[in-house]
Amino acid sequence: MSDDYRGITNIDIQKRLTESSTNFTMQYRADKGNNDFVSGNPMSFSLSGVNNASGIDVITGYLQRVRRTDRKANRLFTLIGRDKGFFLVKQPFNWNPTLGTGTYYDMQTLLINILNQTGISLGRTLTPGSNPSFTTQGDAADSWYGEFKNKQEALNSLFEKYRITQGLSKVRWYVDMGGNLNWFEIGKNNLGNMQYINDDTPYVTEMEFEDNAENIINDLTGYGCNDETVFSHRRIDESIAQYGLQIGDSITDSTVLDSATMERLVLEELNQKAWPIYTAKITFAKFYDIEPGVQVKFPDDDMYSDLVFTVVDKGIKGKPADYTTTFNAVSSDTSMSIVNEFDAIQTMITKAVQATNSRRAVVVETDPVTGYMLVRPFGSNNLTFARSR
Repeated sequence: MSDDYRGITNIDIQKRLTESSTNFTMQYRADKGNNDFVSGNPMSFSLSGVNNASGIDVITGYLQRVRRTDRKANRLFTLIGRDKGFFLVKQPFNWNPTLGTGTYYDMQTLLINILNQTGISLGRTLTPGSNPSFTTQGDAADSWYGEFKNKQEALNSLFEKYRITQGLSKVRWYVDMGGNLNWFEIGKNNLGNMQYINDDTPYVTEMEFEDNAENIINDLTGYGCNDETVFSHRRIDESIAQYGLQIGDSITDSTVLDSATMERLVLEELNQKAWPIYTAKITFAKFYDIEPGVQVKFPDDDMYSDLVFTVVDKGIKGKPADYTTTFNAVSSDTSMSIVNEFDAIQTMITKAVQATNSRRAVVVETDPVTGYMLVRPFGSNNLTFARSR
């Protein structure tokens, strides 16, 4: 798109941490005969705002819908599209397992392979100390493989393996406005300096806070599986004393093979869910450059000055000379999108149920000693790992 924005009458950009792509809608007024906008075309533009001195790329993406309205001497285009993160839900990904000796690939190499043909770049380079390697050997403890419906699922799986290997808290990833893959550990200020906001911060028009105890869970059970059932049950008595007994749906994960791992998973969920979630919604009367994962504090607030919030989504709306930016942040022990929290949890539950559905497959190779097999499911050219009983 050219640098002439005079035809823009409205922009609406929405970025949520739980969605791989940034969505945008723009209205553009032009003379009749202007046919510059066609679905599938790339599109990018930049803005200047409160905390950046010059224009930066706000979004680089592709038009997916173009609506044209003609009115006498001019026409109005409604342009709807998404950024490069859109390709992560449109491209499947497969990483085949092996029997016997496997091949090791480091985390950075795996990420590059997943991002291939998406146009998305790595936002940072992994250092030797934080770049673990995973084998394709299916029965190894440090293996990573899978047949994934899309690359978003592959990234979720790989970052979970990365989190466990590195001994981290929950890890979230996102594609920033410039088309770069970034990630962060919840509760760690590893994306730069802390942002401090108060009533005197320029262009702040509204600050809204919420204390929400509706979805507390303080008693939880987990089930894994090896040759016998793996079991863990924990509760947080302090939370029960304050909010009453609130039992969560059991964790069931057949990939967890020992009680220590299941206990860690149960405790992680409890520590995140046993206490209220605090949310903050901040509106600026200008474009404010802030990405998901950035941490925010409100030092002058009379109730929440000691809390650390993590930005989970943002929206940019308005006309070129009158943009507003609104971002939502949550207390740092959780990082789900505020708007889509229930839907996201329901989606994860649905996927977990679907993942347990049985599939017919052809046996390709068998290890008679361990009983492990490589199989090719019907309707697929990819291999997956199985074990005979």
